Formats: sequence, C-alpha cells, structure tokens
Amino acid sequence: MNTRYRNKTAEIDAVQWTGHNADELSAFCSPFDFQLIDPEDRVEDPDETAAVRESEHGTWRGLTPGDWVVRRGEDLFECSAADFAKLYEPVPDVAPPVDRAAVLREAADEIGPLRKEHATWRKLGQQNLKRAHEENARLRAEQAATLERIREAIRRLAAHAVGFQDVLDDSDRGAWGKTIAADIAELRRMADEAQPDRASTSPTAVYLATPCDACRHTLNWHRNDIGCTVPSCVCGRFQPPAEAQQDGAQP
Repeated sequence: MNTRYRNKTAEIDAVQWTGHNADELSAFCSPFDFQLIDPEDRVEDPDETAAVRESEHGTWRGLTPGDWVVRRGEDLFECSAADFAKLYEPVPDVAPPVDRAAVLREAADEIGPLRKEHATWRKLGQQNLKRAHEENARLRAEQAATLERIREAIRRLAAHAVGFQDVLDDSDRGAWGKTIAADIAELRRMADEAQPDRASTSPTAVYLATPCDACRHTLNWHRNDIGCTVPSCVCGRFQPPAEAQQDGAQP
C-alpha cells in the first residue's frame, strides 16, 4: 500500500484511518501515539473511534473513519479527508534503476556452464566423427581384401581348368571345357558386381547436425562405444542417411 504523499513543497508519509486498520496505524505511529476509543468514552463526538497524539503539543486528536494521520519528519498530526485531498497528492511509484553490472554478472553466470557444456558436446561429436571415418576406412579395406581373395580364387580356378583340359580326351574336353568356362565367367561376373563403384564408396560427408538414419538424433548425440546418448534411445550405432551429401565439404 502506498504511504507516500506530497504537497507542493514537501513529501510526507500518511495513513488513512478506515475504522478497521488499528494495527496499521499503531505500527505507523507507535503504540504510544495511537489508541482506539472505547464506545463508552466517545463523549464529545460519537464518530471519533480512535485518537492520535499530535507531536507539536502532545495533545490527543480524535479520528473519524476517513481522517488521515500525517507524519512529517518526526512529527505526527491529524488531517481531515477534505484538507488532505486539497493539500496532498500521491507520490508516483518510480522503478529502481536497473543494475546493469548485476544483470551482466547474472548472464555470465548462466552462459559460462552452457559454454562448457557446448564445448564438451562439440568435442564428443568430433571424436565420434573421427571414429566414424576410421570405421568406414576399416570396412572399405576389409571389403577390398575380400574381393582380392575372390579374384585370386578365380585365377586359380582358371589355371586349374586349363590344366584339367590337357588331360581330358577329345570326347570330354569340349563339354567339360564349356562348363568350366561358364562357371569361371559366372564367378567373374559375380566378382565384378561385388566390386563397389568408386563414386558410391567415396567418403560420405556427415556433420554434427546430420541426423542418424536409425533414431533421427544428430551425430553429436552419438558415441561409438555406446551409441546414442539421448536418454531412453536404444540406437546402438550412428548410421548416416542414404541421401547424405558426398561433396568435399568439411564436417
């Protein structure tokens, strides 16, 4: 509740007596300078239900509901509602100035942990990206080694076939040779189909914001050892989406 009022020359403190706010007036004046008037003691004016001791003369002045108790400096005095309305007006509430330094300190306190957390997740994402590239290189090396073993087996079969034909008679050599040749051609076809296209096996560029094809959470939420780190997600390994760009951009 606003207790600050002012006239044309000075500001004062004041509380209006309503007939029901004795505790407020007692706290405002002090219990020694304010008291209620019992009904049987209201002899001079039955409407006066309380009294205040004015500081200037130390005399008690009766208060009717609507009167004001004014404090100017250390002095208390009674003022009627009509006189109070003529002399005083409320002092407008003024917002305290903003402590910019305190605001900046609070913002810094909030931003500091966020920056550390961001740096931690960025480092984790970079580590996962490096592991993903290493895993991709390892798989491609294994695939190339497997294809080379298949080709070596085909070359050995072709050499054996030539040697076998040398010991067969003319009646078996034709049909047997055609069968062997067909088998070798089929093996070679299968090996060629298994050979990955150079363009399709070039490293796929993925970014920290690239979503996983399995759980749709981005790369920076994944670790190679445990998979996705989002709570309740069961994705076990980051899987780049098939449509990921394969240009030379750096992740």
